[in-house]
Amino acid sequence: KPEARHKAVGEAEAEAEHGTKHRGDEEEAHQTSDGEEDKSCSDAEPGSDCYAAVLWAQTSGIFEHPEWYKDSDGEALTSESSFRQFQAHLHRHHQEGCTSPCHGPVMSNQKIVLGTLEGSDVVTTVNEEARTKDSWHNSELFASTWAFLTKRVKSIYKHDWIVKVDPDCVFFPDRLRDHLVQHEVQGLAQFFTNCDIPAGTSKLYGALILRAAVASYGGAWQACQKSADWTTIGEDLYLERCMATLHVKKVGDFTLVGDQ
Repeated sequence: KPEARHKAVGEAEAEAEHGTKHRGDEEEAHQTSDGEEDKSCSDAEPGSDCYAAVLWAQTSGIFEHPEWYKDSDGEALTSESSFRQFQAHLHRHHQEGCTSPCHGPVMSNQKIVLGTLEGSDVVTTVNEEARTKDSWHNSELFASTWAFLTKRVKSIYKHDWIVKVDPDCVFFPDRLRDHLVQHEVQGLAQFFTNCDIPAGTSKLYGALILRAAVASYGGAWQACQKSADWTTIGEDLYLERCMATLHVKKVGDFTLVGDQ
């Protein structure tokens, strides 16, 4: 491998390591339809030949030899293509031992092929225990899904933050990182409340949970289901009560959400 490639890879690795400290909002895992880890996919790990090759392709190869990154079907990568797209390309061409990159799990009570993304099929992860009364009283669905994720998707614990948002939420990760820098306490299990109406109530609508808080939930979620009414409430109230039960630190940040 040419010296220039080693230099480019080293610089890009350092930048990537610095830039991914707060990428918990991009939780990545891939499951088979029965929920077991699918070893046929994996995201390239820093230090591996595949990781180095992808970084070189992203930072040097695409500029020096753009013709290398065109497929027979006419699809071509560009300097704007993602890390996963480059990894998928190397996988398709059997280079550097790259496997197919993984995509985040989409939960369902049945197996459904949703389509393709970056050259790989996206298939729902089956959780047959998923159940709900309606869109508002959804604590059982929320609890069963998170119990499944914390048990089966071990990569969830690699990230600093887990972000829960509603489907109709417009989400700005870069702005969120600014809030985290101001309010997080390293090593402390904590979550954010984001609604203070009426004043002084500090309630939860949506949630941000530190990795340690997710670990607390994964190890003791049964304690959150002892109240008689837990199946009749919404996910937000369920989670807020649960964090209190597990003694997770509550931090109010009432500028997180703009709800008009």
